[in-house]
Amino acid sequence: MSIDNINWSLLFGVLGGVIFVGASIAQWSEKKEEEKRARRSEQNANKAQEELKLLQVENLEKSEELKNAYKEIAHLQKEIKNELTGAGSVPLVKIKSSKQISSSGKDYVIVWFDVINNGKYPIKGFKGRIYDAWGLEMLKYGVKHFRDGMSVGFTSNTEDDVKNYYPIYHFDLGTIILQKSYPLHLTTLCFDSLDGNIYPYNIELQWDQGSIIYFIELIAKKGKVELGSVDLMYNGKKHSDYSDFLTYN
Repeated sequence: MSIDNINWSLLFGVLGGVIFVGASIAQWSEKKEEEKRARRSEQNANKAQEELKLLQVENLEKSEELKNAYKEIAHLQKEIKNELTGAGSVPLVKIKSSKQISSSGKDYVIVWFDVINNGKYPIKGFKGRIYDAWGLEMLKYGVKHFRDGMSVGFTSNTEDDVKNYYPIYHFDLGTIILQKSYPLHLTTLCFDSLDGNIYPYNIELQWDQGSIIYFIELIAKKGKVELGSVDLMYNGKKHSDYSDFLTYN
């Protein structure tokens, strides 16, 4: 076939179709590749978003942990401070008297003073004194009592007990731990008559974070001693309600 007999229109048409199909395939392949890249990009973005969420949750949990740790540290610091200062714990004085006793022709009762810490923390540097003008009377008649733990006993006095008697009794207990009772003073109170006599006592207490002064009157009634008036100063201020600072029997 000679070149003159070739149908150029048909040939160009076929070639054009081939080129078009090739271009279409190329475009389709490129589109598919773009779609793959888009899906990978979307997947990567979703993965990054999930990782970001997990990181945020983890940071939030760590923030909560840090917050709780700070709270615990603050609590421990407060507890340490309270242990050192007593955090408002105050001593409670407990006064108790016996039934009437007769000896050497005299009627008397035994009176003892204790202190207890009813607060939440130890009381540090506790000391004080009790003014007792009445304990000498029964010593003159040979009556002397002592206390061993929770029991009270009788012993003989000496001339020195009477000669060296001092009406102000001092004590220094240091640290008072929780819910433990400590003895402060033991004395006797002689009745000149069975009824109506008033016996005042003065108690002064000091500790690292406070002080109390008590003015107490005991009254003899029908062969026993009852609590009369009570005035007290807590940290320099008068308190009309003494229930947190004093109990009787």
